[in-house]
Amino acid sequence: MNPALHTSPGGRLQGSAWGTANLQRSLPEDWSALAKVVQQPTCELVREGQRTYLQLRLPGVRTREMDSRKVHLRAFHQTRDRQPQPYSRQAPPARWQENSAAWAAVTVVASQEEEALTLQLPISEAQQTSDFGLAFTIGYQLEAERDLYHRTSFVLRDLRIAMVRGERLPAQGRFTLDAVDSLPSGLDKTTFWGFKRAEMAAVDD
Repeated sequence: MNPALHTSPGGRLQGSAWGTANLQRSLPEDWSALAKVVQQPTCELVREGQRTYLQLRLPGVRTREMDSRKVHLRAFHQTRDRQPQPYSRQAPPARWQENSAAWAAVTVVASQEEEALTLQLPISEAQQTSDFGLAFTIGYQLEAERDLYHRTSFVLRDLRIAMVRGERLPAQGRFTLDAVDSLPSGLDKTTFWGFKRAEMAAVDD
């Protein structure tokens, strides 16, 4: 047995096919547990000058494998109804709207062929309001020959924009988003949108 798997962070693989405790899990569940240890996608909010975007890195997929390994996205944008509520001074409640196809369409590939697949989701200036929110799940096929997927979810609510005396001061830099166990309630029932490399663009030099 590989000691690295036996002593994985938090003992996440102790009960898997690679561990010492038997939790009676299925093979897909064991594969997902392994992926969380060695192939977990990461996400950062990046602001460089006038550019703001989310950067997703998938260490389990090389860029050239996009054509043979399926990559899926399920995304929800938080919106607020702009129509005033009759007899109410309160702002309309925020709600989540599914728009996976729209976010997939603007996503660009930011990695070279042999590098881990890195995707950038641009956030326009017009979208950067106090109401902004983005909840999404990124999924990828663990092996081209098997119909097994690993999925990771993130929720972005803080665009790192401070208000000082009525002036917006966007923070520059890179800010890590932690993965979440699940999306907000009710957002996990829609289907995933598949990325197709031919429909995507590379980042301009």
